[in-house]
Amino acid sequence: MNLSPRDIVLEIIAEEGGSIQGKTLIQKKAYFVGVKLEWDLGHQPHFYGPYSPAIESALGDLRGLGFVEEYLLGFGDIRDSGFEAKRYDYVLTEDGQKAVKRLKDRNSEDYLKVKSTLDRIRNASKPDYLTLSVAAKVMYILKNKRKPLDKNAISSEAKELDWAFPKDKDIFKEATDFLITMGLVACGEGKAE
Repeated sequence: MNLSPRDIVLEIIAEEGGSIQGKTLIQKKAYFVGVKLEWDLGHQPHFYGPYSPAIESALGDLRGLGFVEEYLLGFGDIRDSGFEAKRYDYVLTEDGQKAVKRLKDRNSEDYLKVKSTLDRIRNASKPDYLTLSVAAKVMYILKNKRKPLDKNAISSEAKELDWAFPKDKDIFKEATDFLITMGLVACGEGKAE
């Protein structure tokens, strides 16, 4: 791999049309790029699923370089945790767009691999952060257990990581359908290949 986490984040934002809603969506897309291309981006368990400090740091670097602008949206809602619901959105600047072009020219083969993977992610499901979060949790568990697990076993493993799945029964199916479409698991709810 000739791309840094910073390059991958730039490409993720560029492939979203130059702006993306939420750190979680960036983290999950980066996670699936790493899984699909077999690149270790340092993802580890975190509240919303696999999280990479390197991807988080890359976002900070890109802000500092003036390649992306960050916008905080507060929703005014106070969650059960006592914290306000908020989201960070990111937009490529003109310098960021130039950096993406240089990245594409300099690392065309790896750039095309990431682009192809991001296209598959977009075409495999609605690019909704919740579906990708659940899918990433399921994938993380399956990768670490290295054996097929059913929904109950996955839920049990998730509890060990302090992960919860939304109560919506369709979200687990949407997440596993996404993993199947991506070619990351075999047919059957939550079954690994």
